[in-house]
Amino acid sequence: MEDWRVAWIALSLTRHIGGKTLRALLDHFNNDPLAILNADSAGLQQVRGVGTSIARTIAQLDLQRV
Repeated sequence: MEDWRVAWIALSLTRHIGGKTLRALLDHFNNDPLAILNADSAGLQQVRGVGTSIARTIAQLDLQRV
């Protein structure tokens, strides 16, 4: 499976990331789920609805386990 698809699936299944937050993340990162996963905590927290807890959760996602 393509990496961007795996990244999208991982994000969509992540606890505390609902539809609105996922849409905000995708809008902020030009619809690139891999860019979201590669972003640093400060960059993620620029997105409305993303705080330290969600940023930390995203940073810990492991695409190998999806």
